[in-house]
Amino acid sequence: MKSNDAYKCIVQLMNDLNSIHPEGNLNIVSRMFFDKIVPSLYSTPDFEDELRLSLFDYTRYRTLELLIYEIKRRNLKGETAEVGVYQGLYSRYINSLLPQKKLYLFDTFNGFSSAQIHKEVNNNFLKKSFLDIVPKFKNTSVEKVISTMPYPNSCIIKKGYFPDTAKDIKETFCLVSIDVDLYESTKAALVFFAPRLEKHGYLIVHDYNQHELFGVKAAVNEFLDENPSFCCVPITDQCGSIIITF
Repeated sequence: MKSNDAYKCIVQLMNDLNSIHPEGNLNIVSRMFFDKIVPSLYSTPDFEDELRLSLFDYTRYRTLELLIYEIKRRNLKGETAEVGVYQGLYSRYINSLLPQKKLYLFDTFNGFSSAQIHKEVNNNFLKKSFLDIVPKFKNTSVEKVISTMPYPNSCIIKKGYFPDTAKDIKETFCLVSIDVDLYESTKAALVFFAPRLEKHGYLIVHDYNQHELFGVKAAVNEFLDENPSFCCVPITDQCGSIIITF
């Protein structure tokens, strides 16, 4: 089975499961998925790494689907965004499920700057073990990300350092993924998008409970202390995301 074929099979499977359980009997669906489907896919030699990650972090992607179900049910206005795109796997899910909405993609598309990492280390916001994987984040490009999008015409690339790349943004947002790993960038994204978030919209912050990235939790907790009208729900995905809404 080629990786592309495997991806199509998964999409079809999830569509079939969602048609049976549109509001989610998650015990039945997740057990069926993990017990019957995942083992056979993991044994496929050419199954692409990023797709394996999406399967391993099933909770994260299934939660995204349910949040988007709520956005559609409430017919929320506003666009979507991801700050910290990397290779675009999570963005691809957003784009595929909300094709009618703009998807702003904020990233350097060249990994972290050494100054950013040095500052985080000095402030004890990340474990030094994280430095071992920092170079891998350069393995991306605008072209690579756009080529994976099912609806590329809905995507708006904002290349560079956030929040400088957001100065011309006028829209409101119903869904924003924040996956930037670092304190300063996380806090900047929260401060920027919070006043632009539609009521009942969602800010999803990745790595809130990740064991190497202490800056993300510090930024989120500061933001919540400063903005008591927002509430949050942590979820049990691989890196401990947190969902912020009001």
